[in-house]
Amino acid sequence: MIDGGAFIDTDPTTGRLYIPTGRALVASWRAVYFDGQEGNLATLAACRQNPNLIPMAVVSGNSLVTPSGDFAAVLTYPEPMGWSYRCAAFYSFCRKNPLPLSAIISSREDLRTLTEACYQSSPVMVRWLGGGGYNLIPDILAICESNGGFVFDVSTITQSGGIEFLVKSVGANRLFLASNAPICFEHTGEALLAGADLSPVDRGMIESGTLTRILGL
Repeated sequence: MIDGGAFIDTDPTTGRLYIPTGRALVASWRAVYFDGQEGNLATLAACRQNPNLIPMAVVSGNSLVTPSGDFAAVLTYPEPMGWSYRCAAFYSFCRKNPLPLSAIISSREDLRTLTEACYQSSPVMVRWLGGGGYNLIPDILAICESNGGFVFDVSTITQSGGIEFLVKSVGANRLFLASNAPICFEHTGEALLAGADLSPVDRGMIESGTLTRILGL
């Protein structure tokens, strides 16, 4: 299993320290809420100490530049950082960024803008932190048909049968699982994936195969 998105450091909203114990693509809360450079350095330091952690750099609208260092991907999370995917700098960044992009969205408008900005860019791993995301299924179907570089966290799906439907419609290789810990929303994605009626091959693709391909692991 590869967790496609988790946060390390102390969660500023709860004061609790969270470090994933398994294989995980991680970024720093500190880089989101306080200081991007300091937080990204903390991510690299944590990953050097724990080989199961895969480093992801946070970039913001104030500094949309692919960072130096041994990062496997970059993370964008505009809402708490006070910027928007609609900014011109993000479109320019997507054209130049060589790393896979983990893009957290909070609305369907975010998703529409993301598909415009990242058309024919590096791979894009879409994560939803806006609560129940079941209304995204029509958008996911349309995007997968027109853009081969987008993959989706199954935590965007909140109804029973949704994962099976997407596997049949777009393929398991367009899906992955991110815990988004410590913002887990009752671990909806993990629970639905555990209960989904999938072949071992499709389950393995969602649990690790998609990210192994995108991240070159």
